[in-house]
Amino acid sequence: MRVLLFLCLTGSLSAQVVRVEQAFGGMECASCADFIKNKLEKNPGVAAVQIDAKKGVVAVDLKPDGKVKPQLIRDWVQQSGYQIKATTLTARGTVEMDRGVMSLNLDGTNKLVLLDHEFLLREQFRKKVEITGVLEKAKLGDQSIDAVGVKTMKPAK
Repeated sequence: MRVLLFLCLTGSLSAQVVRVEQAFGGMECASCADFIKNKLEKNPGVAAVQIDAKKGVVAVDLKPDGKVKPQLIRDWVQQSGYQIKATTLTARGTVEMDRGVMSLNLDGTNKLVLLDHEFLLREQFRKKVEITGVLEKAKLGDQSIDAVGVKTMKPAK
C-alpha cells in the first residue's frame, strides 16, 4: 500500500531529514566517487557520506540541526556530471492533525502533509515517527511541489 505525503507550501523539506540516498548513473572510476564524497563532506550539515559506485548510490547522513535539503544533494551530484535517478530520504517528525488533514511535523514550520490513506497514521497521532520514501514532483492545485511516496513508517526512537 502506497502513502503519499506532500510538502506544505509554507516550508521546505530539510529540518528533520536524517538521511538522503541519491541514485545516479555514469560513474566510471574510484576517483570520481572520492570527488563526490569530498564535495559533500565539506558541507557543515553533512555528518557522513558513503558511495557505492557499482550500485550507483550516494548515501548522505545529515546532522540533526543541519539545513541540507535533499534537493541540494541531488543538485551537487548532477552538477558533478552524473545522471540523476531516484532520491530516497528518511525523515523524523510528529504526526499531527492540521485543518482536518494528517501531517508529519518536522520542526514546527516544515510539514509533510498526508493526502492519501490517512488511516495508516491515525494510530500514530501526536507520536514521533520515522518515514522512508522516494522524493517525487507532484501537482497540488496549479503548483508543483515535492512529494514523498512513503515506503516505510515506524515509531521514531
